[in-house]
Amino acid sequence: MKIAGVIKDYPSNTGFRIAYLQLSNSFYNNMNRTTFHVKIHKQADVDAVRKKIEEHKSLAKMHIAQLQDGVKNYSFSVLRNWLIVIQVFIGCFFFFISLSLYKQVRFTQTKDKGIVVDNITQIDVGYYTSIDFRALGQELLKSPHIEDVTFTTTPVLAETGDWYSSYNGNFAFTDNLDEQMQMNMFVIEPNFFDFFEIQLQKGNRFSDVNDIIINNAQLQTLPDKNPVGKSVKIPFLDEAKICGITNDYYYSTMQYPIAGLCFQQATEDVLKFTPYQYIYIKTKPENRAKAMEYTTAVVEKEKTKYVAPDKRFIELNSIQEAFNRPEKILFRIFGFLSVICILVVAFGIYSLVTLTIEQRKKEIAIRKINGAEIRDILVLFIKNYLLLVIVGNILSLPVAYFFIDRWLEYHVYQTALSWWLFALVFIVTCLIVLLSIFEKVRTAAKENPAETIKN
Repeated sequence: MKIAGVIKDYPSNTGFRIAYLQLSNSFYNNMNRTTFHVKIHKQADVDAVRKKIEEHKSLAKMHIAQLQDGVKNYSFSVLRNWLIVIQVFIGCFFFFISLSLYKQVRFTQTKDKGIVVDNITQIDVGYYTSIDFRALGQELLKSPHIEDVTFTTTPVLAETGDWYSSYNGNFAFTDNLDEQMQMNMFVIEPNFFDFFEIQLQKGNRFSDVNDIIINNAQLQTLPDKNPVGKSVKIPFLDEAKICGITNDYYYSTMQYPIAGLCFQQATEDVLKFTPYQYIYIKTKPENRAKAMEYTTAVVEKEKTKYVAPDKRFIELNSIQEAFNRPEKILFRIFGFLSVICILVVAFGIYSLVTLTIEQRKKEIAIRKINGAEIRDILVLFIKNYLLLVIVGNILSLPVAYFFIDRWLEYHVYQTALSWWLFALVFIVTCLIVLLSIFEKVRTAAKENPAETIKN
């Protein structure tokens, strides 16, 4: 508990000083009065000290009320420190969450998906249809505005990744039933990989109707890690051959793992079991309007059923962008909250600093008279507030990390929470506090100490 005051005569009762007060920094100012800074012993009773001081005429000029103010100021100081820590805690929490969400959004947007969907339109013609797709494809290619056409039985991009295949069938290298395994079969046209620019990891494209291609995720489940050229048994093909292994591509959100796939060419028997439903056309951006006009006219001639008008024609880009929509919404929400919290923290700390400096103006004046420079006073205040910022960060960052780490567990493919996220949050909160106190402390330190003490 500290008080400051002005007396005419230095107290002569040494025993009183030792028992109740610690006097320090005594000196004479230009007004010929001793200015002092005292600290009451913790074990001393405030009322007893007040009574002793009143008994000493030499201390009659001292403002006795300052003793009680010291008790109040101490309580306020504790409350003020906790308020600053709480504000820093909240600001750090939302700021760290926002940075982590932004990092995950950027990760999902910039990561190579393994498939090119630019300038490709998906046309859903419905499941129950008697369309001759190959004849329809030839008709569509008559337009100079359409570069290529392909078909699939299931969407190339799926909003949910828990089911992604044309059908589920048995796969085996031998006739031994114990060696059979379930595999997701994906029925496609021979130009599928070139159309979507999906790269082969090993082997070749289709050269025969009995050829099949598996993706890398499926390769990891096979006992034989070099299956290219091996014969296998799958539905509708008794003697299929693995001709190649393709790279994995992201067909859904990164919350789902990439499933093992076996790509099989469409035959008459296969299409009877699982018919085509989706047409994909590739155009150039400048030709899209004319291409869609022509495609709409051709497709509407066919008998299509059970397809909502808004689902008939969809750009694949829009589907892929929709995968990140939940993360983007969360980022906007937490980003807005973090900005609000940072502003509240800045204004809150600025207000508390302003009040504190007003209460400690005499202390600053005494320190200046003792020879302290503005830099020394700034360091004193910065050191105190920097400690509070460190405490707030230590309490906040582990909690924020716990929440964001649990959220990322729902994403199979996720960004790493790098060390610089923690460093950036700490640096930003330090800058906010430093900017809040710098100008106020510098202004108070520049005031005339004699006028400050006199007032």
